[in-house]
Amino acid sequence: MADGRMERALFTGSGVALVTPFFEGGGVNEAAMRELVRFHLREGTDALVVNGSTGEATTMSPEEQRQSVEIVVDEAGRRVPVIVGCGGKSRRRRVRISESLSEESPGSRKTKLAG
Repeated sequence: MADGRMERALFTGSGVALVTPFFEGGGVNEAAMRELVRFHLREGTDALVVNGSTGEATTMSPEEQRQSVEIVVDEAGRRVPVIVGCGGKSRRRRVRISESLSEESPGSRKTKLAG
């Protein structure tokens, strides 16, 4: 940093952008998402990215996005950092989602939103 302070890395190693499993008729498949998180924890993944760049997040409702975050944060249980994507085409929607997710969750260390 320009002022001489060092920023601590959010994580080191391998971070995985999780896909969001859905039921055939729609809706987030919570059991499948929890198993996906457990798989990555068993295999040594160092950080999890939910609602990231795998493509489906921009088509999910804000409720589905929030549900996905809550599932991943709960299942990760503070063992690895969870990074939350808030992307999309509509600035207003991105801000609304970011604000709804910026509250500290019970399982989170802290929330950082990228500008």
